[in-house]
Amino acid sequence: MFKPNKDGKYVFPPSHFTSIFLPSTAEVARLLQLPENIPQQITFFERAYQTNSKIAKSSKANLLTQGVSLKTLGKLYQFGENISVSFKVLFTKANLLKLLRPAKIGSNAGDWFALGLGISTNKNDHEFFTLGDWLISRSEADYVMLKTVKKQIKIGVIDKNDYITIWQALLPTWQHYSLVPPEQLAYYTSYLNASDALKSPPDDTHQRLYEAVYHMIFDFYLTAIAHYEVGLYQYYQRKFDTFESDGETSFFSKIMDTFAHSDVKCCCYEAVLIELKRFLSSGDSELSWRAMAAFIPIRNSTDTQADGKNALQEPLSKSGYRLIDEQYNQLKDWRNGANLPSETKLEAFLTALFNQHGNYDVQAVLNYFRIARAIDIKLHECVKLTPNIHITSILEKVLARYPIYFEHYRTALIKK
Repeated sequence: MFKPNKDGKYVFPPSHFTSIFLPSTAEVARLLQLPENIPQQITFFERAYQTNSKIAKSSKANLLTQGVSLKTLGKLYQFGENISVSFKVLFTKANLLKLLRPAKIGSNAGDWFALGLGISTNKNDHEFFTLGDWLISRSEADYVMLKTVKKQIKIGVIDKNDYITIWQALLPTWQHYSLVPPEQLAYYTSYLNASDALKSPPDDTHQRLYEAVYHMIFDFYLTAIAHYEVGLYQYYQRKFDTFESDGETSFFSKIMDTFAHSDVKCCCYEAVLIELKRFLSSGDSELSWRAMAAFIPIRNSTDTQADGKNALQEPLSKSGYRLIDEQYNQLKDWRNGANLPSETKLEAFLTALFNQHGNYDVQAVLNYFRIARAIDIKLHECVKLTPNIHITSILEKVLARYPIYFEHYRTALIKK
């Protein structure tokens, strides 16, 4: 069970282990620019739900280090109930063991299990149920995989420095729980098995190795996005009996296709803007970039609420530029992945845009932009790590497989 430390305090230490199969919650939250630990998450949900947890700022910080009293733990319990997270389910003996045991073997599974269970047992209907169920499945697979290997090392079946044998023990889990192409897993295996002489390879072998590694790195992210998107479509179907998806192609599939195959190279964030513009354009009347920019709210302009009409007529903003020119320049920056807007500004832009061009789900599109920005951050980090490799084409190839992920999990969940 969840026990207090020697001082009688309860501590929630985060798991932050390096892993390709199951990266830490903090790592993914960093990419998504979301709160990375429990204190930040409490504050985030207080604002989102406009409620007070009644947990002092110092106690929030102590959750990670010195621990908190049973009284504060009770406040946390009640706060969870108030925001529809069933702590009664989360704090059963069986579930607490699943939260606490993984860290002992170097797995991030405990934090993901808690998040997945919190999502899946939420009392309100939402689009994240499918994602929550997958997070539980992935975390359980990671825990079993690492526990098995650690046990084999402990009893001497595997040497802790024998990376080839360790990989062979991990491989079945990758084959069963991921959509990494079999040939990529096979190449990675053959590379590990190669002699030292072959491990100083020519550039083309380096290219192939990095392709295998990046297929593995992005498997978690592409699978998570696919489960979110399938869950979003299922939520729409529950909420709107007349909802029909656009054939078998998802919105994010189109975004990834634009990113990977567009004649003009673009970042993922711009790919969302391109697909949004395309989606809102009717057959006879295409929405231009300048018309789209007119919905961007500009601080200190005499037009305080851009609506796409008044903004076009406004001659000057208070900064001395024509308002539409300033808006258009901001949109050009966004398309280049520069000076990206805050979530508040982006939400105001989308709300104004959809008020004129269709009553669409602002929050869902905000999530697409957040995901795209996270992918751009991850891609930039990958390029920095491999400066001497022609990595861009490899990354485009990896992300271009997203429609395979979406269709695979969409079909699997329909059969369920």
